[in-house]
Amino acid sequence: MVKISKIKTIKAREILDSRGNPTIEVDLITNQGLFQVSVPSGVSKGKYEAVEKKAKIAVNNVNKISSNSYC
Repeated sequence: MVKISKIKTIKAREILDSRGNPTIEVDLITNQGLFQVSVPSGVSKGKYEAVEKKAKIAVNNVNKISSNSYC
């Protein structure tokens, strides 16, 4: 049986990817530890890809939603 972790904190910030472009990095803290992920945008943009948001807007969205939901 898989044990589901309780989310304690989600915090996003803007960083630069390997090409020097702004992207988002997120820290997720659960009862099992700290998990960190960064999400660079792809170089090629196809017509079926998700709409890209500016990194600052994405950071604000994550932090606003997480402050209302989890903390």
